[in-house]
Amino acid sequence: MTKSKRDGGLGFREIQSFNDALLAKVSWRILKSPTSLLARVLAEKYYHNQDFLTVNPPASCSHGWRGILIGQDLLKGHIGWAIGDGKSVLAWQDSWLLSEVGGVPMGPITEEASNMKVSDLFKHQSREWDTEKVDKHFPLISSSIRSIMPSKWGGADKRIWLNHASGNYSAKSGYYIALQKNNLATQAMQEPTQEWIKELWNVEMSPKLKLLIWKILHGALPVWNLVPFAGNIDWSQVSSFDRGWSLALKAIKRNFSAQETITKAICDAKEWKEAQHVLPPKNKKPQASHSSRIEVICRSDAAWKKETKAAGLAWTFSDRSNERFYSHTVTCELVISSLVAEGLAMPSAMEQAIDLQLKKVMSESDSLQLISSIKGSSDFAELHGILLDIHLLSFYFDVIAFRFSHQNFLAFKDGLAKQALRGIVPNPV
Repeated sequence: MTKSKRDGGLGFREIQSFNDALLAKVSWRILKSPTSLLARVLAEKYYHNQDFLTVNPPASCSHGWRGILIGQDLLKGHIGWAIGDGKSVLAWQDSWLLSEVGGVPMGPITEEASNMKVSDLFKHQSREWDTEKVDKHFPLISSSIRSIMPSKWGGADKRIWLNHASGNYSAKSGYYIALQKNNLATQAMQEPTQEWIKELWNVEMSPKLKLLIWKILHGALPVWNLVPFAGNIDWSQVSSFDRGWSLALKAIKRNFSAQETITKAICDAKEWKEAQHVLPPKNKKPQASHSSRIEVICRSDAAWKKETKAAGLAWTFSDRSNERFYSHTVTCELVISSLVAEGLAMPSAMEQAIDLQLKKVMSESDSLQLISSIKGSSDFAELHGILLDIHLLSFYFDVIAFRFSHQNFLAFKDGLAKQALRGIVPNPV
């Protein structure tokens, strides 16, 4: 029953592992916000001048602190870094390669390079990768490293949870790590499961019917052959059950035909399905915006090609009457995803706006994930350096706002981005 539905279980939480996952939420909060009141009080009492992840439980401590260390132990081995300025990350010892298994570089380390930081791989007085240095120290994974986008404007590095795309810890992802740690998930995977059971929970039917099918599959129905004492029953007494059932049938005065039974079943099924419709959300009150103060609309877009990991970036500037007065395109290589390509287009457009001395700007993109990340409702580890640059560049404007715009309104820029992408000549191997 504690297996996930994907593995043929009911998805009930194993209580010890779930408690550990909830404790890890407190530990994650301390790790992410070391200047918070809770973190500062605990640091003064238990780990003064120490890294929180290296603290060991003392011989005697409070029950609360011991619980926090249980969560800390769960986080160990699953924490990495998203690169900003690279000054906090040891290149050979920390987990920072998001595209690599484990995230820690492998290979022979020279003594002088053992304490090298990621910032040492940048060009002098710049936050761009020095290809010569990267090739010298990490020849086998040079392209993977150069595809990481650090913060050009000096944003700090950030701790990330490696078991979630956003880089943020969640009790759900921590729970499955705790299960593996307690060897429960491994035992569950060793038991044979049927592939169709994974799709059972996605079928539109009554939850009771889903549970019935699950019970049939796992032999959990209270049928006669599963009764423990079935072999010791006195069958001479069974006739009394038959008589009781016959009397019950006679008490029902009306006999339903097969057609009536099927019709009633279909009507009940339709009634249940109609009852599942979710009520439309209530109209929200319009929130105050900066639209009345906006003078320029900046629309950015990107085209990305997976095979070559190349991207074409495009942006345009229009006035309030939607008259376009400026447009520009650039190309980028070693871009790992379309989301990163969309992200790169926006700070490039913002830098152009600063050069043109535009102070009141509305920045639009057709990437909902990017806009959500900028507004803080979601986050992606691969966008960390880009989001830092967008945040820092925002201080150069008197008024700036970010808005999602449907692709139909960005058709012109989409054509520019694709045109720029077609102009990229692949580097010879």
